Amino acid sequence: MGKWTLLALCFVLGLTISWFLLSRVIKMAYRHNYFDKLNPRKIHHGNIPRLGGVTFFPTMLLTMFVAITTDYLTGGPLLRQFGDNMLQVCGVVGAGLVMYTFGLLDDMKDLRYMVKFGSQIIAGLILCFTGTWIDDLHGVLGLQELPTITGYLVTVLTFMFIVNAINFIDGIDGLASSLSLLALVYFMLLLPWNVNTPSPLYVVACVALAANLIVFMCYNLGGSEKKKNKIFMGDTGSTFLGLILLVIAIEVIRLQAVSQSPILPGGNAIILGFAPLTLPCYDVLRVVFHRIRNKKSPFAPDNNHLHHKFMHLGLSQHATLATIIILSITLIFIMVLLSMVIEVNLVLVVSLCVWMLFNIALTKRIEQTNKQ
Repeated sequence: MGKWTLLALCFVLGLTISWFLLSRVIKMAYRHNYFDKLNPRKIHHGNIPRLGGVTFFPTMLLTMFVAITTDYLTGGPLLRQFGDNMLQVCGVVGAGLVMYTFGLLDDMKDLRYMVKFGSQIIAGLILCFTGTWIDDLHGVLGLQELPTITGYLVTVLTFMFIVNAINFIDGIDGLASSLSLLALVYFMLLLPWNVNTPSPLYVVACVALAANLIVFMCYNLGGSEKKKNKIFMGDTGSTFLGLILLVIAIEVIRLQAVSQSPILPGGNAIILGFAPLTLPCYDVLRVVFHRIRNKKSPFAPDNNHLHHKFMHLGLSQHATLATIIILSITLIFIMVLLSMVIEVNLVLVVSLCVWMLFNIALTKRIEQTNKQ
């Protein structure tokens, strides 16, 4: 089966499975009153369930199973790639199962953050022990190839950071899902269809998840409490997305390190791998720094995220969503282009400084608006 035929099949299958599952999850959630708890920080009003992410993991697994089976029956290489990378794939599935289980428990019972961190450490170690870890920083902080223990530590900390960054930014309708969809499209463009690497398996996973996110966004952005068809992603979805985005980013880094990226052969591997995650990561850094500076717990919720700031300026949720997506695309282009012409640490310093100056200007603008 040809590449594009297979990917089209995955996309249609992902849409179908996610629609089938999500429509039933929504009915079940409204029937049993599994609603997101209201508090002063919440932007939404009324009772809306937060179990939309429940469909992400099973949709990806079912779509990949059908894709690999169909490809095998038509003489394709995906089953061989699956066998060649069995340990790595099982590690991703195992880590995904951990994040899925604890995310679901959190959506149902609101787990303490220490329990969440514990589950993230376990999932991160599963990835490391099965071959998915950051073994080279490619010049970040002057470091190149990492010893195994150091690489494992860097991977687990990076995993926890990205998972919580995606979770933290899930504050308005469609934001975390749109940023994740943008990242998946970016990865699909960078990953080569090279049958001698596991990247085709990751491309299939990207397509399956992208299809699921499109269906989810139809309900999340287009649904309503009155019609009882609106749903939030919840921690089940945001933490699982963080896991998959990290795993694919690591694959991009490894392929770029051996010059197998077909589009951007001159970019720094670390920057190319994490470019689509820049905005949520920078936002959570700024928010945590702001909380610590104000002598608050870094885990204490507040209204200081980027989407809150835009809404303080008077933008609607949809206008805020569009603005942040455009900002994220701009950041991706800047990071990637800079990585091709200047040293990686300078890229990070320049981009962080620009980000902080932008937020300072945004805060001053909010203050001026409030005085008027």
